[in-house]
Amino acid sequence: MKQHKSSPERGEHKGGNSANFLYVLFGFASVLVVLQAFGIFKTFDRQHTATILDVKNAAYENRPAPEFRAARGSENVDAVLSSIKTEYESPVFTDIQKANESNNWGLTDDEAKFYDDMRRRYGATKDNWLGVVQRANATYRAVQSIFGTSDVASLLKDGRAAADAFARIQQTFGISTLDCLNFYQAGRANTLRDWANFVESRRS
Repeated sequence: MKQHKSSPERGEHKGGNSANFLYVLFGFASVLVVLQAFGIFKTFDRQHTATILDVKNAAYENRPAPEFRAARGSENVDAVLSSIKTEYESPVFTDIQKANESNNWGLTDDEAKFYDDMRRRYGATKDNWLGVVQRANATYRAVQSIFGTSDVASLLKDGRAAADAFARIQQTFGISTLDCLNFYQAGRANTLRDWANFVESRRS
């Protein structure tokens, strides 16, 4: 007489499927953790921003980069710039940030530090220091106008806002949006000063 197989085997098969499902789910979760650890998601974000930049580039591709010109300053601005130039010439120069605090020029710490950066970059001789100060002011004001906020880091987290800012930098300074994106992705682009120095590094 033939023996029929008992039904528990079917139960065991179902249990095996459940175990396999859990293994697959665990494996998928592990892959996500690995991708996150190696920054793969940042690549996806970069591609998303690059796609937006392609759209923005189309609007400017046939426009030559305009000549950059310094904006006219008010009497108060001119007076501050003249004072900074005098500070540059001081035989015991320290830095503009301290001078700004002492003289109540009204500069932000970020802008004052940028004047120090510009003196180190261009202030080789006395006769060109006023030009250096005027250039620093024009560059910083232009960058400030492009971003429209001092909280640059937060603005650039928005892909569309970043693409718009990069396109405006290209239009104003003739620096490609790809260079802007690479600079941002390098993680050194958190303040107006950072971007002003980036502009100067491409113009010098």
